[in-house]
Amino acid sequence: MNRIGLYAFILLTFFWGCASIVEKTTTEEEVSLSSRGLCNITFLEPYQNLPKNGKLSFSEKDGASSDMLEFAGAEKPLKEVEIGNDGSISASFTHRGYNFVIEALSSEETIEGRMVGPVTLIFEGIKAEH
Repeated sequence: MNRIGLYAFILLTFFWGCASIVEKTTTEEEVSLSSRGLCNITFLEPYQNLPKNGKLSFSEKDGASSDMLEFAGAEKPLKEVEIGNDGSISASFTHRGYNFVIEALSSEETIEGRMVGPVTLIFEGIKAEH
């Protein structure tokens, strides 16, 4: 009877471990996928201190990403885009010859972060439907 209890304990421990691995993998994939999409953002223009609107778009089609920042009527392609399983986003773009780096954190409904370059722009936004 003692062996049966030991075997049952080992089996239950094994299946519990497998279940937690599957649960963790599913959660990480959901967070990563929720970081993609279109975000309407607002940031303060540094010299006039006026709010400006823009859009951040993180999309993937047929295995190729077409990530974009749109503001002031111009579209800036994002380079070196990395989307972490924790919702963190990093990317870079060039505007008027200046390089900027985007550092952001995304949740299912919101995004907030900063664009660091010659000036630092703090932004926040909400996710929009495509």
